[in-house]
Amino acid sequence: MVLNPRFGWTNVKTTSIFIKFLSLWVEAATMHLQDNAAKWWKTYKLTHPSVTWKQFSADVQEQFGSDDYRSVINELLDLKQTSTVEEYTSKFQSL
Repeated sequence: MVLNPRFGWTNVKTTSIFIKFLSLWVEAATMHLQDNAAKWWKTYKLTHPSVTWKQFSADVQEQFGSDDYRSVINELLDLKQTSTVEEYTSKFQSL
């Protein structure tokens, strides 16, 4: 038996608006890509003309990694001044 997904409403028009809204997520996200990510997107969209948000986000994570920001945040939280202010500033700026 195949179950139909339930969105909490029965109005077909509302459902189609929601699905259209989801399709805009990829477009909105890709507007903010820069440098290598923007170049990657130009070639990616040629082979994935109607990609879903789920597929797009999985492919972005596979291509660029999903936790780069976590390691930087951890480094920032671990940063302590143990010597001069100049050395501390230099370490901070290198993050």
